[in-house]
Amino acid sequence: MTLTTQSGRALPPIFYGTAWKKEKTISLVTLALESGFRAVDTACQPKHYREDLVGEALIRASVAVRADLFL
Repeated sequence: MTLTTQSGRALPPIFYGTAWKKEKTISLVTLALESGFRAVDTACQPKHYREDLVGEALIRASVAVRADLFL
C-alpha cells in the first residue's frame, strides 16, 4: 500500500523521527539519511524538536537533493 499526499506525492514507507535528539540531532539525522531514510519528521514543536539542526544535517549529509526528501 502506498500513501500519498493530497497533491499526489507518494510518501516514503518509513520516517525518521527527530524528537528528543537534542544536540545529537545533526549526527543522527545525517546517519539516517546516509542509511537511506528519505522522510524526516520534525513536527514543528520547538520543545522537543530542533528543526535548525535537521537543516544542518541536510546540508552535511549531501546524499539527496531536497526534492527527493519528505520533511
